[in-house]
Amino acid sequence: MKTKNIIFDWNEVFANGIYAAGKMGDLVERELGLSRKDYAAKDSEFNWPLCQELNRGKLTERAYWESMIQQNGWSLRPEQFAALTDSVIKYPILGTTEIARELYDKRYKLILVSDVWQELKERILRAYPWIPGMFDKVYWSCDYGRIKSDADYFDFIINDADINPAESIFIDDYHVNTERAEQAGITSIVFNDAIQLRTILKILGIL
Repeated sequence: MKTKNIIFDWNEVFANGIYAAGKMGDLVERELGLSRKDYAAKDSEFNWPLCQELNRGKLTERAYWESMIQQNGWSLRPEQFAALTDSVIKYPILGTTEIARELYDKRYKLILVSDVWQELKERILRAYPWIPGMFDKVYWSCDYGRIKSDADYFDFIINDADINPAESIFIDDYHVNTERAEQAGITSIVFNDAIQLRTILKILGIL
């Protein structure tokens, strides 16, 4: 069956995200003096439920960072983390936007999904104002109260966007998310970089 719909993740696919492994890790170490290992503690089993509440739009950015600072004993301020997230998202992943524009020109239905909190969503839209015009549907987790780890997440996307999963491809840098999409019947690509993505899309006859 011919592919009609392309579903993209945002963080680490179009632009750098807030995780310790990438640009954010560099800035945390350089600007805040906090090691990548200590910064990664924010994603620990203890802190993960709080992060989920943040991304569902049930917690403010300030409240989240205040809790992280207190729980981890960091001598930092919420404003410092907010400033870094504002900075890091302005580093695009080279080549992905160009691919999306080519797909847009070919009349594919483009869908964007991302687990982000409200303040981060607003920063992304300021830095990349072309998003609403490029994508037919955009699913920011803070707007819908749903995150990609929800068991019914991709069923929700399929039904709300009115797409056939057999005619769809999902692109994400995290293999756990692509596996969940596969379980919902969506062919998936684990994103490494734009060169790899372009090669795969050419093999599939999409580009």
